[in-house]
Amino acid sequence: MAEVGFEHGHSLQLVGPNNVGKSSLIYALNFLFLVNKRLMNFSGQRTADKETLAHYFPSPERSFILFEVKKRDRRYCMLVHRNADNEVLYTRIDQPYQRSYFFEEQADGQHLRNYKELMRTAVKAGAKVKKIDQVQEILKHIYQVGDRNDAVVWLTDKCKISGTYNSFNKVYRYLINSKLIDNRALKDILLIADSRDQDELSYSRQNIQQIDRLRYQSQQLSVLKNIEAEFTQFKSLVSEVKAHYELLCQQAATFFASANLRRATLMEQRHRKKQEIEQMEGELQAKSVENDRINQQKGRLDYELRQLKSEAQTLQQQQQQALELPAESLLEQQLQNQQEKVEQLWFRLQQYAANAAQPPEQLQRRIERLDQQIQRKAAQQADINDWLIAHLAKDDAQRRLLNSILHPDIARLPKAQIKKPISQASRLIELFDGQIELPEDFPMQEVSNPGQLAEEVAELQQERDRYAQLMDTAQNSAEIKKQLEAAKAKRQELEESLQQVRALPEIKNELKSQQQAIRKLEKQLNTLEQEYRTVQEDLQRRQRAIRQLQEEVQGIEQSTRDMERDQREVEEMNLPVMEPDAQEMVRTPDAIRQLFNQIKQLRKEVAQKREARQRLFQQLKDKTQFDLADEQQFVTQLEQEMLSIGDKQQSIESLLESIAVQFANPAQRFLDAYEEFKAFVHHEFNQTMGEIQISNLESLNVLLEPNERLQNDLRSIAELSLTTDGLFRMPDHTAKRLDILREYLEKGQAIAFSDLFNLQLRLSINGKVRSVNLGRQVESDGTDRMLRLIIVMAVISRLSQRSPDNRVVLFIDEIATIDGKNRPQLVEFCKEHHFYPIFAAPDIVDGFDQYLLIQRQPSGQLVVDEQKHVIQVAQAV
Repeated sequence: MAEVGFEHGHSLQLVGPNNVGKSSLIYALNFLFLVNKRLMNFSGQRTADKETLAHYFPSPERSFILFEVKKRDRRYCMLVHRNADNEVLYTRIDQPYQRSYFFEEQADGQHLRNYKELMRTAVKAGAKVKKIDQVQEILKHIYQVGDRNDAVVWLTDKCKISGTYNSFNKVYRYLINSKLIDNRALKDILLIADSRDQDELSYSRQNIQQIDRLRYQSQQLSVLKNIEAEFTQFKSLVSEVKAHYELLCQQAATFFASANLRRATLMEQRHRKKQEIEQMEGELQAKSVENDRINQQKGRLDYELRQLKSEAQTLQQQQQQALELPAESLLEQQLQNQQEKVEQLWFRLQQYAANAAQPPEQLQRRIERLDQQIQRKAAQQADINDWLIAHLAKDDAQRRLLNSILHPDIARLPKAQIKKPISQASRLIELFDGQIELPEDFPMQEVSNPGQLAEEVAELQQERDRYAQLMDTAQNSAEIKKQLEAAKAKRQELEESLQQVRALPEIKNELKSQQQAIRKLEKQLNTLEQEYRTVQEDLQRRQRAIRQLQEEVQGIEQSTRDMERDQREVEEMNLPVMEPDAQEMVRTPDAIRQLFNQIKQLRKEVAQKREARQRLFQQLKDKTQFDLADEQQFVTQLEQEMLSIGDKQQSIESLLESIAVQFANPAQRFLDAYEEFKAFVHHEFNQTMGEIQISNLESLNVLLEPNERLQNDLRSIAELSLTTDGLFRMPDHTAKRLDILREYLEKGQAIAFSDLFNLQLRLSINGKVRSVNLGRQVESDGTDRMLRLIIVMAVISRLSQRSPDNRVVLFIDEIATIDGKNRPQLVEFCKEHHFYPIFAAPDIVDGFDQYLLIQRQPSGQLVVDEQKHVIQVAQAV
């Protein structure tokens, strides 16, 4: 709970530690002086969003902000709370503030009533309660023009109201947060101060028709004056085209009659020539049959002769080739040798294939194993060849027996096998005189024979050679295949050569017979050639005669076609049919051609005159904008238009007067209003700023920079010529002004008063003048805040009535940032202009009338009681 009063003195400071709620308390002024949530601004640049409203009104039914208002010795309260939908609701209680309305005494202490209980309590106490639902109605309770009412703020007639906005709350929001003030905001503030923030100049596309009609009628009048000579020329051309066209039609009729007569004569000549051609073509046909017969015979003989000569030439070549070959016996020997080579190569490939076409690596490993076996066998052969056992007996069975006897196994036989022990021994072994009986199953130890080992070595070497050859085949199979194919081809070649040598006698006999047949055919062919030349000469003579006649026919037909072409060309002129004049008809081809050329020339002249007439006609239509295809109708209408020049001029004067009223005069008034606003800023506002002392600021001025392009356009619209003669002639400057007006009408948008200018804020500090941008800090924190606050308060003083009963409360946080020299000046300015400033700082700052101490209780509650926590300077003294 917090209760704060503003009736004592002229200023108040809230004293308390950070985050205790000083700013939150005073930012509650948003709900009284702004009402419109879009204008509200809270601590930390927060808007009146859901979170902010929840901070101020934690419980919709038990959270209230109450403003007690004293006007004209009456007191009433404006109660603010919210509903569950975060809509801010206002209620007026026509009674002074009483804490008992809000709290109910119970055994355990005071309990805050909810909204319904509060309303019932106030009504029971005799208070008049009114819920205010509409924002416009709330504004009427808070703002009223004049002082004959009990509104919270008394406004001057310079304050304008529009919907949920008015000039006062638009400006007051900058007192809530002076950081919002930049050059653009200063511009809006000054426009509001002079009641011009809503002024605009509107142009609608609907008005384009008047401009177009004025331009159209003016151009039509100008066109009518400028086309008189062209119009006279056009009518003359119409008459000339008509006369030349009639002459053209008459000559065309004469040409058709003369041409038809000439064509009849040509047709008769052509018929006679055709008959002569048919007779000669019959004779030519008979000769052609005879010629064809001779030609066929000659062709047949010629073909047979060529065939015989070709065959004879082939036989001669075969004879020559056979003579150049070796003898038959030599060829037979070469063929046998080649056959053996083919078989050897074929055998190698077949042998490789029979061994499953093993790869070279596998064959190499096999060869290496055979080499090892051969080495072992050869070494064994060398050793055994010097062994005693190999030469002790001749027979193999005896050698095996001796080898078994000398084997260590004999020494390990059982002693029972001894029949007679040895009694005498010497270095010379003769098997002594002892006897040993070998068991029946005693195995005979094999003994190697050097001869046998030599055979085994030879067999292994042969096997190795076979595998070496297989390996060579595997590695060179592709090359061996090529060699095999080459050997086969060579064998084929030898076989063919042998056949040629054996056929040589037969070729000689056949060649002799062919030569005899050739001589016989050549004789017959010479006889036919003579007959053929005779017939050819007769045919050529007849053909030349026929061509001559045909050329003459073609000449006649060409003349006929030329005449028909000329007739078609004249027909394509689509001239009306007329009766020819017999005296004008001509007979000779040259005369007919000359008449045709005259028609073409005359038609060209008619076309040129028509083109000139059409071009002039189109020019006149383009200039007059008459959409008429008929020339006579065009002439008639244009003559009527020439007679209506006076009426058109009168219509233009009416349109000019309408444009002046709708566009020229409002544009001039808009520019005049700008001059008045400029005077207000330069003289009234700057003068007010000049009377205020802020720190080391020597002067403060706002300068307007006109939007030259826009203002020049508006001057052009305002200065539209109103003289009929001047507009009738459409001088360049008038046409340009109409173009500018049309451009704005086409945009169809309103020109805001603020578009007419930009502004500069000029400060003089220590004798130096400079332009500053309020969007950035101008000077020190204190000076910067003072400057912004003074500008806004100066404008609010213009919008609200300056009266002790109409004090406007404002909030200035972090007062310590404003130095000790500026603070008294600020307090004095507020006193003179009837503002009540509320300052805030963690510690007490000198220079204010009363101080409100804010601290949380040990229980954590925050209670601010005006009767307990306020220190008034006068009482303290």
